[in-house]
Amino acid sequence: MYFRVAVIAVVLAVMCWPSESEKIHTIAKSKPRPFLNGLSADVKAKFWAVAKDKKLTVKQLRKKQLELAKKNGFEDKLKKFYKATEKEGKKLDEQRIAILKKLPGLYKKYMDIADDSKTMDNILKQRKALVAKNKKAFSAIRALMSS
Repeated sequence: MYFRVAVIAVVLAVMCWPSESEKIHTIAKSKPRPFLNGLSADVKAKFWAVAKDKKLTVKQLRKKQLELAKKNGFEDKLKKFYKATEKEGKKLDEQRIAILKKLPGLYKKYMDIADDSKTMDNILKQRKALVAKNKKAFSAIRALMSS
């Protein structure tokens, strides 16, 4: 009886334990990896073999890459790369969120320009001016409208 209670308590504790996961920004394959410059083909192949292992969690993948980097003398460069990539990702997140917050208001302004008291030429000029001032936001609106 006491054993069952103890097992249940342990299971519940493990299930409720705070997660040690952390939000990350994934790194595109196309992003240059300058820390690999000057390394042997063998080390590069090992690095990419780890990167291509789809069964690893990102945490496991990065741990293995850091171990490889430590053995081959580029650990500091790899850590700087990860840190710079996260910083860049967070900056892009902020920019994208700012643009997304603008979209409803800009779309309404764009649509409100057209009314039957204006000429088509006047409507087009006003809309072009609004779009020119908000190019990134209207690129997002166009992408949403075309999907």
